[in-house]
Amino acid sequence: MNYSQIHHSIDQTIIGTHFPQVKETIIPTTWDDPAYIGSFINRRASKNVLVPKAIINRRSKVTDLVSAASAGLSTNLLISDQLKLLFEVFNYHGVDFFETSVIVPKTKEELKYWIVHAYDSYYEALDMEQTTFFWTDYTFNLNSGKEAHFSSAIELREAYKKMYKESDLPLPERQYLLIDIPVFKQEDCNVDFLTLYGAKDTGLGYYVSDRLRAVIEKNACTGIVFTEPNEKYP
Repeated sequence: MNYSQIHHSIDQTIIGTHFPQVKETIIPTTWDDPAYIGSFINRRASKNVLVPKAIINRRSKVTDLVSAASAGLSTNLLISDQLKLLFEVFNYHGVDFFETSVIVPKTKEELKYWIVHAYDSYYEALDMEQTTFFWTDYTFNLNSGKEAHFSSAIELREAYKKMYKESDLPLPERQYLLIDIPVFKQEDCNVDFLTLYGAKDTGLGYYVSDRLRAVIEKNACTGIVFTEPNEKYP
């Protein structure tokens, strides 16, 4: 089954002349509040999670996928109602959708948007024999890393659990597990939208199947770029 990785567009004719498009956020609490969505890293957020509103930069355009670097949005996706509806038509794994708003200063509009929060990677979609993994240090330099091999998604999950437990070690002693080149199974996994924690260049990768990509492109959704899995962008 073929997948493409999702990226934020940097094409100024589409997103405007400022990247990221979000200038700032309005949050209903403090950044370190355990109930704030930024506190839920690789785990499921509660239904009453606190989420930010996003304010678009005056030099930016509003798109279906909006780029942001603020805490609570940087590892999540900020998407339009249209794009959410397309995602929901298909099977997805390990993500929740939380309603929020995008504020457009030029028009004073407050648009309905959604935060896509990833909480569980679908490693079951990977061909473990063909996918390459590396243990590396805090520099994330694969040249100085050690190639790793896993026979199953269960074994891979256990390796990530071990990595999380060692996150309190001094920085020089920490090891990070990266997915260098993900190769997906040829058979239909029946999941069209999934995430992979550990993606080499993005940390957390969002992937869509060819059939979901075709629908997104047919509906002319803006602000979104598709590449081969883990192809460096830009």
